[in-house]
Amino acid sequence: MEDRTMRNLFPRLFLGGILLGALALTFGPYGCTDPGTTGGKCAGKADCTCDADTDCGTGEICDSTLKKCFKDCTATGFAGCDDGNKCDETLKRCVCDQTACEKLAESGCHPTSNTCQTFCKDDAGCVNSNEKCIGEEGKKFCIDPAKTECDPAENTADGKNPKCTDAEKTACDAATRKCIKPAGCSADADCTEAGKTKCDTQSKKCVECLTDADCAGKTCDPATLVCTGPAACTDTPTCYTADPTSYCDANDTAKGCQKAAVDGCEVDYAGNNSAWSTDIGSKKGSIIWGATVKRTTDAENCKDSDGNAITNGMAEITFYYYNPGGNFATCYKCIKWGDGNKSYEFPTETVTTSGDKTSGTATFQLCRESSGKIEFVAWEGESDSTTNPSNALCADLPAL
Repeated sequence: MEDRTMRNLFPRLFLGGILLGALALTFGPYGCTDPGTTGGKCAGKADCTCDADTDCGTGEICDSTLKKCFKDCTATGFAGCDDGNKCDETLKRCVCDQTACEKLAESGCHPTSNTCQTFCKDDAGCVNSNEKCIGEEGKKFCIDPAKTECDPAENTADGKNPKCTDAEKTACDAATRKCIKPAGCSADADCTEAGKTKCDTQSKKCVECLTDADCAGKTCDPATLVCTGPAACTDTPTCYTADPTSYCDANDTAKGCQKAAVDGCEVDYAGNNSAWSTDIGSKKGSIIWGATVKRTTDAENCKDSDGNAITNGMAEITFYYYNPGGNFATCYKCIKWGDGNKSYEFPTETVTTSGDKTSGTATFQLCRESSGKIEFVAWEGESDSTTNPSNALCADLPAL
């Protein structure tokens, strides 16, 4: 195959009636050019710097960026671009056609001239004495180091290059010797893509999470560094529509819809209602969750056997409820609770609510000196066969 880097070394003979001699054309890696011998200061000179088209030979244009003369590929009678190149009608010169160029043996788009060129093996293969065979191994080009932005050999341990002073383009690309934006990250500040704001410094990739703390209630998968878990919930009615045994904790929506406990304390206490999960699908009973306990002193309703008030003896238990049938209300004798030995109504026998008959919080009191877990069920009304119970919920009573 024809070597497009070296072939311009072959002299082209021109006659002016008499053979005057041969001119070795040495435009090196810039290719797609055949410097004319008539015209401006650069006519017939491969290594000449041009400032305007008038500096070039007849039928040539000056590339204002490279300041090199190229044949005008739009001119009438132009013979056509070399293999692997195409005519850019805006630039009026041949440029690399990457797809076509890479199909040619040992060829690629030259990073400086943007023409299809044959890779060089070593410096000896470069035409101009000021050029070096540099770049990625196996894909090197003859390039003038003085005309490159940086030297990859000067890259520091963190991938930055002292000659790359742009705020974003801090790395030196080994193939093009140009300053580029680093392919990876070195700190979270480098990660600006939505959903990938953490920098994994080992892989130098921006990821969604590094620890569970980055996942707002979900879990960070250590293999993929992606947050896994249910989607955040919005409200209990929405959760209930999808699954009539689930609720949304307004204090922790990131956990998504959560299943209401059937047996809150995970033991067979008297308050357990194992049939509830089946009944709730028919809008029977309430979903209750999130029990909290506060100790208070109630001299009237919480006394010891001698009639003395028990300091902090009253346990005030508050929980959330959702009643799909809209039947929950302040009620009398509507809580059954057990501790594994007995089940009975609480002393004050009244539940107060903050909310409506569908959703809100409810509170009841229990006089109890001992600490430990109790399990309770909330009924829609007085706990008899005419009303519907909730699931069983566990409350943990602190010590006095």
